[in-house]
Amino acid sequence: MRHVGLWTALLMLASIADAAEPVSVGFLKIPDDVKLGAMSAVAVDPSDRVFVLHRGEPPLLAFSADGKYLRGWGTGLFKVPHGLRIDRDGHLWTTDNGNHVLRQFDAEGKLLKTLGVEGQGKPGGEGFKSPDDLVFDSQGNIYVADAGNGRIAKLDPAGKLLMQWGKKGKGPGEFATAHSLAIDAQDRIYVGDRGNQRVQVFTSSGEHLASYTGFGNAFGLTFWGDELIASEGDKHHIIHLDRDGQILQTWGTPETLKLPHLMAVNSQGILYVAEVNGPRVQMFRRSAPAAPPIALDWDKNFLTIHDARIPGGKLVVQYLEAYCRPGSTDRDWRETVIGHTTELVSRSEDGTELKLKCRLKDGVVVDHVIKAGTDEVSFAITAHNPTDQASQAHWAQPCIRVNDFAGGDKLSYVKQCFLFLDGKLARMPTPVWSTTARYIPGQVWRPKTVDANDVNPRPLNPQIPSSGLVGCFSSDEKWIMATAFEPYQELFQGVAHCVHSDFRIGGLKPGETKTIRGKIYLVPADIPALVGRYERDFPKHAR
Repeated sequence: MRHVGLWTALLMLASIADAAEPVSVGFLKIPDDVKLGAMSAVAVDPSDRVFVLHRGEPPLLAFSADGKYLRGWGTGLFKVPHGLRIDRDGHLWTTDNGNHVLRQFDAEGKLLKTLGVEGQGKPGGEGFKSPDDLVFDSQGNIYVADAGNGRIAKLDPAGKLLMQWGKKGKGPGEFATAHSLAIDAQDRIYVGDRGNQRVQVFTSSGEHLASYTGFGNAFGLTFWGDELIASEGDKHHIIHLDRDGQILQTWGTPETLKLPHLMAVNSQGILYVAEVNGPRVQMFRRSAPAAPPIALDWDKNFLTIHDARIPGGKLVVQYLEAYCRPGSTDRDWRETVIGHTTELVSRSEDGTELKLKCRLKDGVVVDHVIKAGTDEVSFAITAHNPTDQASQAHWAQPCIRVNDFAGGDKLSYVKQCFLFLDGKLARMPTPVWSTTARYIPGQVWRPKTVDANDVNPRPLNPQIPSSGLVGCFSSDEKWIMATAFEPYQELFQGVAHCVHSDFRIGGLKPGETKTIRGKIYLVPADIPALVGRYERDFPKHAR
């Protein structure tokens, strides 16, 4: 059994991010004896059964709503399978571009009717020449995009010609190639006029209402909610249009959409896209509105991270509480700290970027660029020693205050905190660490690539964290605040509802510059997803 399409894609959107999102992988369970060809069309019936028309054998394939293969038929019947639609009675209609006919089948695959003259393209009337697509109005009438004749043919439900309009040309009501069709609730007909790079709109009696331009060739058309969706096959795009033909957004790349063709939408609002060069059918659902970006504020050494999603709505970080000397954690605080001042250089208008400049009393200058995304805050830190003396600043201490986020008092909140031991998440407190220590756990973590002699010794206990990720769960256990810095860091929890993940400068030599980067994650409580993301963001930590 092969598992092919409904493949999903993470889309690069040209105008509005996250217009569609992946839904399913390996949806169609296609038997090995099906010879796959270019996927030309897809249709969905009221029960959400999926039907595919492709240029292999058998050309018609049926699947249950959950993707189980049901049957295939039509071997030897088609020359160029092209369009596929389902009428109000549940019958399937196909267009055979090469044999110049329409065919009607029942859902079990029985051929019920053939319209046109098999193998003979006719100049009009009851015949067709390279028909590409068809749709049905509220009365059951059939509209055919008769591409070779440059017309739209309107048939009654029995297939008798009622009227026709159009000819080859570039003017209103004329067509280069009438390639695809859509119909709205008012029975207005939308024609993808491929070659003229437009969509033309008509009444059901053929009166020209509008032409939508400003994009390429519409290979396929369908309605997705209130929006008209056009597939630009040669550009590997999907375009969203409003009812006035204004482009709302465009998404897709050659990697994610391989010549998108005809499309369909099921009862759950899932968009199905047949891809000629896949060959596959993908399905997409609309994504939820993007979360507003996290906002940042700065006031007197305190960084406030605003996020309406999390308990408490914000985190307050005493950033940078201190720059400290080596081996200084258990010494008197007055001996530990190297004095510094921090200046806010700039804040973006939307509050998603801060630039800070720290000046240490020993002459070291540290520049900080802090950026907020939808669920993380990133730190880019550059420390430079312009003096002729070695600096004693070995580490700096951002103190993340999580009292509103984690809840509890100074002892009980520690149970919300975690780190990783032997590759597994460990909730605090754990032996040897206790809730009465000044810092819990108070231990250095470093990747194997960092020399042990280059870190600040901290022999408080024999248990060494197995990764540089540390954090805590929210009071309702639904969210995680986690943080990591590289190249290496000190991990703390404890003291006044704080989580510390201290970045290490390591004592700059005269003229030396070091760069450090870090992140604070604010994400749903999914540990495997968080760990995977951490390992992608900090690949050196995973070595």
